[in-house]
Amino acid sequence: MNFEGLVEKFAQHVQAETEAGWRGDAQSANRHVDEYLAAFDELRAHGDSGRDALAILLKHPRMDVRVTAAAFLLRHRTEEAKAVLEEAAKGKGMVPFEAQQALLDVTPAPVGGVARAAGGRDDRPPRRPNGAAVEPGWPAVPGG
Repeated sequence: MNFEGLVEKFAQHVQAETEAGWRGDAQSANRHVDEYLAAFDELRAHGDSGRDALAILLKHPRMDVRVTAAAFLLRHRTEEAKAVLEEAAKGKGMVPFEAQQALLDVTPAPVGGVARAAGGRDDRPPRRPNGAAVEPGWPAVPGG
């Protein structure tokens, strides 16, 4: 699949995941998360050019798509991604909350705190051992 197709797949599955979440359909939402993670993995496999292709979504009409793309691009396109997240974080609701949480990964740690690199060690949001996503700022392992 070409970059354009992968970017479209990413956007479509982010939208579908959001809609499934609003319906309370966790199984469907998780399936869509897996799909957009797979699209990102394929883009990332092409290095900077793959990540650059995803940057078009920073201007997508849907906030959920912009915020998700920005969260994935924090390390590669820090200033652009941060601007998208900061704008979205001004709102109220789930997507602005997710933007606020993603910004925790680029905000300097408090005195005596530990700074984390945005997106974990490999640009993807951290995952628990069972594969479930970990909210930014939460421990990857229960009790950790």
